[in-house]
Amino acid sequence: MKILLSRYVYRYLRKNVSLSCPQCGQTFVQRPHPTEVKERLLSLIYIYPFRCQVCGCHFKAFGFGVHAKQFVDQRQYERLPTLFPAMCAEAVEAGESGGGEGVVTDISLGGCYLHTTVQFAEGALISLELQTSEAEPVIPVEAAIVRSVRPNGLGLEFLRCNDAAQERLGQFIRRLHDEQQATEPGTNANDG
Repeated sequence: MKILLSRYVYRYLRKNVSLSCPQCGQTFVQRPHPTEVKERLLSLIYIYPFRCQVCGCHFKAFGFGVHAKQFVDQRQYERLPTLFPAMCAEAVEAGESGGGEGVVTDISLGGCYLHTTVQFAEGALISLELQTSEAEPVIPVEAAIVRSVRPNGLGLEFLRCNDAAQERLGQFIRRLHDEQQATEPGTNANDG
């Protein structure tokens, strides 16, 4: 009886309880890999760290049954597929700069993949201008680090952008997430 009851409770909670960010109220949250000993200990009683994918808020919440999830990706933010142009530049020496343009093929609050022929060394610091829409001004990323270099592009982690740019990036990601949820079969666009 106890095992049967716990299965029903588990199924109910997994189906009907959705987490939302305490700061912005969005349900687009992800459980990052626990890094601290405290987080690992709390996970024994189903309290896990979560990160909002829209505003970046880090919070802990009860997540019954979430502990079985396998962590394939160590990223803190889920990448969303997209296509829009971007400009990138690296300060080479005082007064000089090297850079170019490319197309962002996936993005999150924490970084993006830039499809480009311009090559930078892994670990290089660059700046970006993200042109998410022709109708809106670019979103400047003051500092990003090149985390991976491939023949067709760069994996970038955002290190610094001003508050206004961070807010606009969050709004863009929210719209992108909502659009993608609306186009997936069997999803309700009004959930997030």
